[in-house]
Amino acid sequence: MKKLKVHFVGIKGVGMTPLAIIAKEAGFTVTGSDVSDEFITDAALRNAGINKIQDFSKENIQDQDLVIITGAHGGYDNIEAKEAVDKKIKVITQGEAVGIFMEGSIFGKSFLGVSVAGTHGKTTTSAMIASILKENKMDPSYVIGTSHVESLGAPGHFGSGKYFIAEADEYATEPRSNKKAKFLWQFPKILVITNIEFDHPDVYSSLDEIRNAFLAFSNQMGSAGLLIACGDDPEVAKLLKDSKCKIVTYGFNKDNNYILDNVHFSGDHMFFALSSYGTV
Repeated sequence: MKKLKVHFVGIKGVGMTPLAIIAKEAGFTVTGSDVSDEFITDAALRNAGINKIQDFSKENIQDQDLVIITGAHGGYDNIEAKEAVDKKIKVITQGEAVGIFMEGSIFGKSFLGVSVAGTHGKTTTSAMIASILKENKMDPSYVIGTSHVESLGAPGHFGSGKYFIAEADEYATEPRSNKKAKFLWQFPKILVITNIEFDHPDVYSSLDEIRNAFLAFSNQMGSAGLLIACGDDPEVAKLLKDSKCKIVTYGFNKDNNYILDNVHFSGDHMFFALSSYGTV
């Protein structure tokens, strides 16, 4: 496998930093640029040994194999993105990169992808799943959109295990030029949907349009995929009627496959009982 040279335009974004850390841990040469303002991800990048270039310049693009951009900082109109195109260097968005990393061939391996989608709760749920797998010595890879996770450390990791956990964002791939939902670049074997609400009115015109985007994501998995969904959420419940994959539901409602009960807190800890009913 060739060790690529990868440049991240806007490396301090919470979606970009985990990818940069994964690339670095995989043995790639990683460079990145961003504004000089202090971000919550600065410490994570420093700890990973990734040096940032302050400000954007065409001189930052030299002999890289791949340039990854975000919708921020001008997207494809960023001076570095344009320079990469002029030099015939492949340019992809953050959303595309998550899908490529999850697929695994760029690293010479194959992952079992687990995507976590929902209007709320993606970061927390992704971190919980990655933490459970780590605690059970499975060494997962993960992309979590934050700066630090207490149980994991860095928000990104290139693991030796078979699982790749990623947040799955319904926002546009590149708002100016590509309205395709970012999560549609991911092809997981397992999809978690926490909830669906109306959000991103600059991209979606209605709640129905958002729900249909989630449904399209679910149906990309086909009958071999597993959808784990909050059955209490009314919009998720509508989606389940048209989903083509195997479905497991959770929540407080007694119609769910897994039912939460007796939830209570003690200090910093949450406790609950879990019951299983129905076909799972």
